[in-house]
Amino acid sequence: MASMTAEVSGRPTTQQSAATPRWVALASLALGATAAIAFAIIAVTMTLSNPTTKDLSFHHTGDYWYTGIGIPTAISVAALLFALRALQPTARPRLTLTGATLNAVAVGVLAVMLAYSVVTGAEARWGGTYVVATLATFVAHALFVAGTWRSGLFPRPVLAVWPVVWLIGAFAAQGATPLLLAAFYGVLATYVVRRA
Repeated sequence: MASMTAEVSGRPTTQQSAATPRWVALASLALGATAAIAFAIIAVTMTLSNPTTKDLSFHHTGDYWYTGIGIPTAISVAALLFALRALQPTARPRLTLTGATLNAVAVGVLAVMLAYSVVTGAEARWGGTYVVATLATFVAHALFVAGTWRSGLFPRPVLAVWPVVWLIGAFAAQGATPLLLAAFYGVLATYVVRRA
């Protein structure tokens, strides 16, 4: 009866208010996993079929795909952390907000660099910006994990490996390591479906 009253009065129920962040989290995980699988396929294919070049210019179509696939990776993880933050009311708000915000800024910088590279047909080298932004995403994930440690949405062993899996599966990935991130996102999705 109370939930019906809340619906009639125009105020969303707890179940309704969690629906949007849950949907955004699952969509972000799906996009991130798809991008990670595509990234692994592109990386392995390029390693096997393309000769190594030492300059920064793109020489093959794969160079554009290899670079461009990082853009959906960045978009998905930026949305993911904010959605997961909204799903965990018992999380530590300052830590999760700091982690999600730092991550969004860092992946925003990376997405701009990648888009610039695709448009210009050459790898963007803005000093050490790529390395700093990539490390910032690792720190951001660690802060987010620390903030969600006691919330109960994810088991602690899953949280403990998250920053490392993110680092080696995304912007510091080599070869097929993005498949690890795709599998990890599948694990996160199962907990979001079950518990959120």
